[in-house]
Amino acid sequence: MGTVSSAPRRLFAAVLACASLALAEPSLAQSGRARVRQLQQEANAAYNELDLDRAETLLTQALEVATREGVSGSELARIHLQLGIVYVAGYADQGRGLESFMRALRADPTIEPDPMMSTPEVTSTFQLARARIGASGGSGAAAAPARPTLRHVPPAEQMDHTPLPLYVEVSSGAAVARVVIMYKPHGQRRYRQAQLERIGEGFGIELPCADVVEGPLRYYVIAYDAEGRVVAGSGTDEQPHEVPVATRLRGPMPSLPGRAAPTRCSTEDCPPNGCASTAGTTPAAGSGTSSSTSTEGASSTPADGGRCILDSECGSGERCDDGACVDGPARPRFFLQLGGVVGAHRAARGMQSDASLPPGVDPTADPRYASYVPTGTDGCDSPTGTYCVRVTQAGVLPVVGGRIMLGYWVGPRFAIAVGGRAGPGGGKSALSFAMLSFRVHALLSNPDDTRFQASLIAGTGLGQVQVRPQQEGPSGTTVERPYAQVGLGSLGLGVHVGYRFADHFGLYSQLEGLLFYRNLGVGGDVALGAELYF
Repeated sequence: MGTVSSAPRRLFAAVLACASLALAEPSLAQSGRARVRQLQQEANAAYNELDLDRAETLLTQALEVATREGVSGSELARIHLQLGIVYVAGYADQGRGLESFMRALRADPTIEPDPMMSTPEVTSTFQLARARIGASGGSGAAAAPARPTLRHVPPAEQMDHTPLPLYVEVSSGAAVARVVIMYKPHGQRRYRQAQLERIGEGFGIELPCADVVEGPLRYYVIAYDAEGRVVAGSGTDEQPHEVPVATRLRGPMPSLPGRAAPTRCSTEDCPPNGCASTAGTTPAAGSGTSSSTSTEGASSTPADGGRCILDSECGSGERCDDGACVDGPARPRFFLQLGGVVGAHRAARGMQSDASLPPGVDPTADPRYASYVPTGTDGCDSPTGTYCVRVTQAGVLPVVGGRIMLGYWVGPRFAIAVGGRAGPGGGKSALSFAMLSFRVHALLSNPDDTRFQASLIAGTGLGQVQVRPQQEGPSGTTVERPYAQVGLGSLGLGVHVGYRFADHFGLYSQLEGLLFYRNLGVGGDVALGAELYF
């Protein structure tokens, strides 16, 4: 009986389990979509806070959840669209952005970027993605009855600091309203944008000589119709055209149809709102420029042939420096260092005393003055009538003081500074408690990093850092403690490290070794303090 009655119970349990799974499946799918939406919202918040890495991570997680839970259509397309915006507008990576936009259009051919999050670069890249989807037979892009084509032959080469003529012809009868070039000068990180003008049967432009620097110049061309849709192109950001730029040409100078060949720019100086690089050099690799800059008001080239660009050409958060746009505000030229210094300076036999004995005092007979060593005895060779300081134990002694230096950056990597240090005590000789200094700073860190800096310092000084050795006498006897002289001249070599927390304030530390000459002495200083910039 027990066996018979248990069979219906098992069958009922199995039916109940199947029904529970059937009811739970929509709930799980709904939970997956809710998780995708949550991740998208968090990614939007991270993007608005300029935390691009977190936004990319959250959207990648959203794609994983969508794939696992079977989310498709417009919901999947929105994830790819958001990721493309992060790549293009955030990272200036049009290659990955284009791929994300194409995936979004494959998932939902009707999707469009949010105008509130769109930029000219996002719009151009999205339209290029739509054109590629249409050209490859992808869904959602109706083939035009007569698709235009662009005929373009890149110049074989061009001379540096000379406008670069580029000409594009459009197939007869094609409805092309405007043609845009995306170009990247050698040494630049991002593409710039410029619009071509109508010339005869096609479109042409002369890229400004400031952007034609020695090395390969890369570019691609995009054609738009009257409604702003991409209808044709020549080259891509991943496979751009390339024009070698050299100091000498092997063939004739390229030119636009019906126009004379351009001449090398060499007549204008860099304007006040721009910056020029050293003559004959190109911007450092990795420096960026705004990709939405047009050729209107283009920069000139100084008479020495160096590159010159305008401040307005740089993007948000960038500055013009040495002929290139670099991240961050410019490093101020002047700096003022205020701080304290702790030194360790050598005390040794034979160092001359800074003071003389009272008349008639014999240091060998009066224990109070046993710290004075007469010249010619115990290794003392000071001038006649002077004394040396007795050192009971050779070694280094601490010396403290204050420090002030005023400096000026004469270039991206070199600065000069003048100032000095003073101590709370000293002897009676010249500049016994103070030292005037002149230093040269050679920047070791990246000059584009305007916050952190590490410099090698070297220079000379005038003055003394005197030591005062401990003295031992008979029990209950007070022993005079003279200071020991060092030479008035000194040489210094060390390292300076600073960090600017705000535009006009930072902290610094400095380690420096000193060599005093005339009366030879050696020592080292560690300085800590505040650094003001203006």
